[in-house]
Amino acid sequence: MSVRFGGKLDSYQTLLLLEQRIGLGLFVWNLDTDELQWSDGMFALLGMKPGSVQPTPALTLAMTHPDDRMSPSWLRQEFREGHLLDREFRVVLPDGRVRHVSQRGWLIDVSGNNRQLAGVCVDVTPLSEARARSGLIQQRFKELANAAGWVVWIAQPDPHDLRTNSLVSAERLALEGRWIDRVHADDKQVLLTAWSRAVTSQQPFASLHRIAQADGSWRWYNSHATPLRGHEASVIEWIGASIDVHDLLANQQSSPITGAQIRGGRGILNWSVRDLADAAGLTIGIVRRLEEFDGTSRGYDGALSVILRAMETAGVEFLAPPGGKPAVRPR
Repeated sequence: MSVRFGGKLDSYQTLLLLEQRIGLGLFVWNLDTDELQWSDGMFALLGMKPGSVQPTPALTLAMTHPDDRMSPSWLRQEFREGHLLDREFRVVLPDGRVRHVSQRGWLIDVSGNNRQLAGVCVDVTPLSEARARSGLIQQRFKELANAAGWVVWIAQPDPHDLRTNSLVSAERLALEGRWIDRVHADDKQVLLTAWSRAVTSQQPFASLHRIAQADGSWRWYNSHATPLRGHEASVIEWIGASIDVHDLLANQQSSPITGAQIRGGRGILNWSVRDLADAAGLTIGIVRRLEEFDGTSRGYDGALSVILRAMETAGVEFLAPPGGKPAVRPR
């Protein structure tokens, strides 16, 4: 049902109001005679006073940004065939400013083969600039992730599965889809348990684990995530980053292991002091002396190294998380 406004608001006034408030302009181009008509809003969109110039296809082409120009004859043929009716291009205003324009057009049969293109152009400069800024931010972020060797991800708040619906990773990882599928089998259950606990409690998530590289090797990553909350403090999604700490751990693990780690390792293996002494080729007295301190015993680097190798061979893994306490766990 059509709506007719009463009073003094006629169609022309309505059009002027819409053109001014929205930043749009109307045009009609006769594809046979090349006659071109612009509305007042079209003049304003192109940075000119209404009626200050005679609109022509050549003038429109001259004002079009050089990188977006198309010849009038080619445009005319494309328009006749129903192509390029909707497009975006840039125009250079008389004062040198560049404006982004979105065009929507439709063909009109006037008489016989005489056809016209009618259309509306809208100033979309703010939207185009926002898209460009967003693209630049995304590119910067991607390059940062690539330089740092990060995996940056967004996940749904599902305590039963870590499903990522967005992922940015370093190029050398060649990582796509679910990064958790590339987590080492020995680390995956620990990671998922930590994830379930974090999502259920809505507290920050953290886990140390290995991720397979594109060349098949393994590197250690420290994963962290925090919930993103929407209205009424409800969790919308989780934003996480998995940071390559392999070299850092390697440097830390080059330091001697602690007495607490030795005791923990024996517990994992169910070894007695004698079992460890025999496996490492040391005396029981040295092993007991090294276990006395929670920290590292000075002057026993050689003995600690052989204990480390013996227990790693038997199935114990020694960890030195950055910012955390030294630990052990089964391989």
